[in-house]
Amino acid sequence: MTCHSCTVECKRKERDRKGNQRYQCSKCSKWFQEPQDKPLEGMYLDLTKAEMVLKLLLEGNSVSSVERLTEVHHTTILKLLVLAGEKCERIMATRVVNVKVRDVECDELWAFVGKKQKRVRPDDDPNLGDCYTFVAIERHSKLVLNIAAGKRDQATTDVFIEGLRQATAPSDFQINTDGFAPYRSAISNTLSDRCDFAQLIKVYKAASEGEARYSPANIASVEVVPVHGPTRPRTNLHEHRRAKQFEHADGNAPLHSPDERLQQEMGEPLGSRCAVVHVLQFLPSPSLASCDACDGCGNQRPHLEHT
Repeated sequence: MTCHSCTVECKRKERDRKGNQRYQCSKCSKWFQEPQDKPLEGMYLDLTKAEMVLKLLLEGNSVSSVERLTEVHHTTILKLLVLAGEKCERIMATRVVNVKVRDVECDELWAFVGKKQKRVRPDDDPNLGDCYTFVAIERHSKLVLNIAAGKRDQATTDVFIEGLRQATAPSDFQINTDGFAPYRSAISNTLSDRCDFAQLIKVYKAASEGEARYSPANIASVEVVPVHGPTRPRTNLHEHRRAKQFEHADGNAPLHSPDERLQQEMGEPLGSRCAVVHVLQFLPSPSLASCDACDGCGNQRPHLEHT
């Protein structure tokens, strides 16, 4: 360690309360400390405990239960969750780019923020109510190409598809979605030069007698609607899975956990995989991804500005 003012070699002195080595200049008596890596960006939380908090959240525990288990304040947990999400977004924007894909599946996951949509009042925050997570997955590698969270509307769909364009290489591939109408204009305007697009329209059966409110609906048929480009046969994972469900006439097919399904489809156990990679996504081989996006967007994907 060299003094910045005197350019004199500093002497090694005691350590601080966190165990970091300190140095003192023998000429001007200034104190110095070697620069430290700060993955938590100024948070005083121990890195081991922060890792435990994130693992518990990824396993589905609530913020309150994580607070009780780890004795970390809930405000610190929420700050850590936001920080980890921003870092994951930067990693996806810089690493998952220019990926050569064959079949892409797009779908939305429903959730709600604060309250259900029917409970939202006109003077409430517009971000409250229904919140959908748009997800694009490569069918063969199970790689998550892009995600976007927001309302189930045209604006969120456009941002989601723009991010998907930056994640994929300019080569021909098939993309399949459900019957959500905004996909038509978003994909036609953004990805029409590199993909064939079809929508799967699911027709559901009427509810049977004695069926509970949250019972899964039975699908009567699936209609493939080509939007542009030729429709490729047997390329949709949803159709393949639904076909398996049709084999059970009583509709009571056993449900498997996502880990079991991925293990069956990938043909290898998941226990040896890194926990973070296992939960977030399966990264492609280095030959399939580069650090240069085909459309150039820096280290951030397109996203909605939430007020």
